[in-house]
Amino acid sequence: MLRKSICSVVCVLLPITLISAIDFNFRWDQEVTDPENGKTHFEITSQDLKKAYEDADKKDTLPIKNKMPESSVTSHDNETDITSIRQLAEKGNPNFQYSLGRCYANGKGIEQDYVEAAKWYQLAADQGLTKALNNLGCLYLDGRGVEQDYSKALQLFEKAVKQGDCYAMLNIGVLYENGLSVRQDYKEALNYYKQSEKAGGVPAYYCIAHLHEEGLGVKKSDKNAFSYYQKGAEKGYVPCQLKLGQLYRDGKGVKKNLEEAKKWLSLAAAKGDKTAQEELTAL
Repeated sequence: MLRKSICSVVCVLLPITLISAIDFNFRWDQEVTDPENGKTHFEITSQDLKKAYEDADKKDTLPIKNKMPESSVTSHDNETDITSIRQLAEKGNPNFQYSLGRCYANGKGIEQDYVEAAKWYQLAADQGLTKALNNLGCLYLDGRGVEQDYSKALQLFEKAVKQGDCYAMLNIGVLYENGLSVRQDYKEALNYYKQSEKAGGVPAYYCIAHLHEEGLGVKKSDKNAFSYYQKGAEKGYVPCQLKLGQLYRDGKGVKKNLEEAKKWLSLAAAKGDKTAQEELTAL
């Protein structure tokens, strides 16, 4: 049985209690925050915009009046210069086509519109942009802005995987774990999760741990599950921090330790995780 996901389209991954297989909506697009530096993969900086304008100007594809002004900046808190991004997207820059799609998908600086998001992701994907292939696949997986089509999602994820995208690897793993567009195969799901882990996909630790915890495709092992949750938690991945705190509290896969439980729940709670906040209060 698939659990109900509370993961939103922006894919800021939230801690979710897993019942059996990971829900297909628990999927990853390129907005996942990098726990190593706190930045997001879609973030556009003033330097990105300036360079794109300079490149376009060299090719004489932008009028003089549209050159990037020195004072025009995009701040680290994700304020977005939609006009500049749109201009560059319309000139065919795949990175900015992708960024415009991201803005539409998440309503950043513009009204949320999944149809427009799909349109711009598609344009960037047509030029082979890896993250656009993956994010477009997520829209097909969810049926947002396009007709839901698991087979199409799989095709897009497979193209992204060939280019080494760790999030697309995760997404294919989710399809195998749930038997969507492919036969259900926990071992194959584990294979893709491990590929993602090797490629730098931190959320893969959570997925691998889940399979060990439930005994799906591997021998059930609370100890191994704890080990993978711990790896993800140490890299700053909030769902793993929450889970690690719960395991220490319950003495599952590790000796019960309320101090450690408090430590990891506090880390997750400090990053806004409501479940961690509630469980920390009750500890």
